[in-house]
Amino acid sequence: MLILLAFLNLRLLHILSILFCGFANLTFYYLSRFKRKTFAFVPLLVLLVTLSIIWLYGYGLNGFVHLFLLGLAVPTAILLRGAQRTAGLLLIVATVIALTFYDITHAAQFLVFETPSQKYVDFGINFVMLFIILSLVTTTVLNSLDEERSKSDGLLLNILPAQIAFELKEYGASKPKRYDSVTVVFSDFVGFSRTCQNLSAEVILQELDVCFSAFDNITERYNLHRLKTIGDSYMLVGGMPAENIDHPASCTNAALEMAEFVHTRKAQFESRAQAYWDIRIGVHTGPVVAGVIGKQKFAYDIWGETVNMASRMESHSLPGRVNISQATYEQVRDKFKFELRGLQEIKKLDSVQMYFANKLA
Repeated sequence: MLILLAFLNLRLLHILSILFCGFANLTFYYLSRFKRKTFAFVPLLVLLVTLSIIWLYGYGLNGFVHLFLLGLAVPTAILLRGAQRTAGLLLIVATVIALTFYDITHAAQFLVFETPSQKYVDFGINFVMLFIILSLVTTTVLNSLDEERSKSDGLLLNILPAQIAFELKEYGASKPKRYDSVTVVFSDFVGFSRTCQNLSAEVILQELDVCFSAFDNITERYNLHRLKTIGDSYMLVGGMPAENIDHPASCTNAALEMAEFVHTRKAQFESRAQAYWDIRIGVHTGPVVAGVIGKQKFAYDIWGETVNMASRMESHSLPGRVNISQATYEQVRDKFKFELRGLQEIKKLDSVQMYFANKLA
């Protein structure tokens, strides 16, 4: 490479300065992306000083350093923020104006290309180097944006169903929708407050995470959707937003597996003479209205008497049991074993038929 440059009668210092500019640009990106934003302005100043020296001791306007000065505006606009970005762009403009004025008033001091071919080669090398530097910086920034977008999409999908998340990203809103038949599952830990008195805060949060993570896995396996957790309560729904005709059975299976998981976990703690909570679960099937509420901390939720009834099924259940309504029972009666509980009194409602669900042997 050096032999070729010498053959072309180009100044080695000029080429090394261009390479240094490339390195400084990458440093510019690194500091603005990963380190304190204050230091990101330093490489910009170094680049401006270096390019100004190349301009003053090189070919001036007859050379092609101005390509780098113009190209420097790209990483400055992309990588700097707020007042630093404005100051950086103004500094580049001021530098170009000052150098141009000096070039006009001191034209005799600048180097002159000896042959046209030397000028063309100098332009070619400057252009290629600038293209490579800007391509690297731009590609790296775009890749970082893609990574951040993927993280944001992942977080959004943890909060919202995929279909609803897509509508929000594409249209900025999601229309509410009525579902004629979904199954809602409520669960609540029994003895949670009492158990917390004997456990440290770290253990409590760890165990909640263990249980809810297991519930999430069960929910995902049955193609259901977790709506929310409130304290020690867990709520999931089947049959929406993607409709699924088998949602009553899927939700009942999920509820039974959730109860089995807590039973196993409780036995492990009790074998070490440690207290642990139990779980109570209720299931009901019926119509709901679903939609996204809120503008900043938005949430996907459902409303209707079905939600209230599922909550009543949970509150009238017993520890370790899955209590289902007549509406759910009618759709899964051949898929599980049931214990008829008879009519149960519910506050502000008539007596309601309830069943304990069990898996078939």
